[in-house]
Amino acid sequence: MVEHGVRHLLLVGRRGADAPGAAELSAELAELGAEVTVAACDAADRAALAALLADLPDKHPLTGVVHTAGVLDDGVIAALTPERLDRVLRPKVDAALALHELTRGSGLAVFALFSSVAGMFGSGGQGNYAAANSFLDALAQHRRSTGLSGTSLVWGPWQQSGGMTAELRGADLRRMARSGLVPLRTEEGLALFDTAVGSPDAVLVAARLNPEASAPPGAPLSRMPGRGPVRRALSEPEGGDFLPRRLAATPADEHGALLLSEVRKEAAAALGYTAAESAVEADRPLAELGLDSLAAVELRNRLAKVTGLALPVTLLFDHPTPRAVAAHLEEQFSRKAPQTPFTAPVTPAAAKDRTPAGSPAPGGAAADSLSALFRTACARGRAWDGIALLTIASRLREVFDSAEALKTPPAAVTVATGPALPRLICFPALSALSGPHEYARFGLSLQGLRAASVLPNPGFLPHEAMPATLDAFVSAQATAVLACADGEPFVLLGRSAGGWVAHAVAEYLELTGAGPSAVVLIDTFPGDSGSGADDGPALSAMTVGMLDKAAQFASAEADRLTAMAGYLDRFSGWEPAELSAPTLFVRARDPLPGIEAAGTWSLPHSEVTVPGDHFTVLEEHARTTALAVHEWLNAPRRTP
Repeated sequence: MVEHGVRHLLLVGRRGADAPGAAELSAELAELGAEVTVAACDAADRAALAALLADLPDKHPLTGVVHTAGVLDDGVIAALTPERLDRVLRPKVDAALALHELTRGSGLAVFALFSSVAGMFGSGGQGNYAAANSFLDALAQHRRSTGLSGTSLVWGPWQQSGGMTAELRGADLRRMARSGLVPLRTEEGLALFDTAVGSPDAVLVAARLNPEASAPPGAPLSRMPGRGPVRRALSEPEGGDFLPRRLAATPADEHGALLLSEVRKEAAAALGYTAAESAVEADRPLAELGLDSLAAVELRNRLAKVTGLALPVTLLFDHPTPRAVAAHLEEQFSRKAPQTPFTAPVTPAAAKDRTPAGSPAPGGAAADSLSALFRTACARGRAWDGIALLTIASRLREVFDSAEALKTPPAAVTVATGPALPRLICFPALSALSGPHEYARFGLSLQGLRAASVLPNPGFLPHEAMPATLDAFVSAQATAVLACADGEPFVLLGRSAGGWVAHAVAEYLELTGAGPSAVVLIDTFPGDSGSGADDGPALSAMTVGMLDKAAQFASAEADRLTAMAGYLDRFSGWEPAELSAPTLFVRARDPLPGIEAAGTWSLPHSEVTVPGDHFTVLEEHARTTALAVHEWLNAPRRTP
């Protein structure tokens, strides 16, 4: 503002003057001699933006536009629903296009768009964000081709925290450093902005690159001239170092140790630890070390490459510790050995995420045939038919009828440690995609504050039995809760249908006199009363949303799909009873399509609203959610 002599500023955002820091920024600019107007307007709403521009005073016409908006909703390609695409594309694409069209005749001196290296170089888990920023780059070039001003600044990371970078964690920063990108200081960023808007080029990269970084294939530095090919074909494993060949040359009783060492080494690389495998303890859950969904995809891909095995996308969630992963790999190699020697590996280029056609599934059906039929039902809008199919299959699975009959219950996964009491014991949702990984970011946000563990629901992994009844399930989980708490006061927490589990277990424990200190329900809605496979298509909005999301993943194994259906069947007709323990309902601020029609939690409770939607409250907004729960538990009084 000072450098360019700007004295009249219109600051536009959806929340206007209510945006965090708006008042302080306005005061600071006023002290520098500017006349500042703050307006609440969604720039992606063309009609609202047109009205705002029409109200500009004639004595201060619009002379420049700087578009900085951006929203993140990271996820692998298969998880990018239309809603998640719209959430990211709208503030970038729709808003920029509206600004372009509505100001074409204004003779603007500056039309600056804030883009990102995610679009220029690509970024794991940011397909939607990369597409949005690529559009901005193309728009700037289009404007220049028609004689209009237009500059797209392709920003690398900044040191300044806040905004879109507020949720970055250690693992994110390490991943960024490995890519060769060095965060810009504020003064560097401002200087680059001044240079860019005065440049004749439409698109400029404003980033610091570390030429000494050992960038992985596909990272920015690997695409610079002289840095070698963008990526090496997965079908070209390194000769003598290919893991199956090393296993073939190793005594059978040493396979476990070799695989564990390999898993720890690859985990350290995926998580960005320079100390290699020594930083990754064999029996420590990877979630504690910063494994989120993006790092899990990277590690799974690394292991698929070095092993030549077709590994499921849920590998690191089903097997949470390096030792458990290594044991699973050893089991896969032992099954594979009679048909395919280690010296003739199946390369990952030919491997598929899905279970091989014709492989056994509960009830004798082919696993991917069951999955395919379920996906087809959901795609045709017949979710009830899909869940009915899975429910029938689930009734053919091995079951346990009591806590005692569950011989090897799933082990609790620690996601945070800390001094505050009561400790948190969390339950995953009941979707085919659920598991302890749901709470990875949530737990990292509580690290050092409060202990938090996740109790998996039995039946989602191969060879695990399902509960025969809801009572058998609740009693088994209640037993596991008491073992996990180890005499300390505890709080039960669940997101989505995991909240049903938390509430049902709390009811059971209160009857035994060992109830929780509190119950926390994160965006949990009433269940489907009387909606089992035999009762007709009365599925709630939440359940339909769960099924649609599960159906998007072609690789969902039959165990997971039938477990999801089995648990929905067990909870069919369940009605929660009022608890003695206080209950906190954590509501997601942004409703998903269809979920807004779901009924609210009718039993007595306190309530807090947090940013995000039904899924992102434990993803990009996990820190805000975790701290809201932590603060509520620390409050001296909690009244429903």
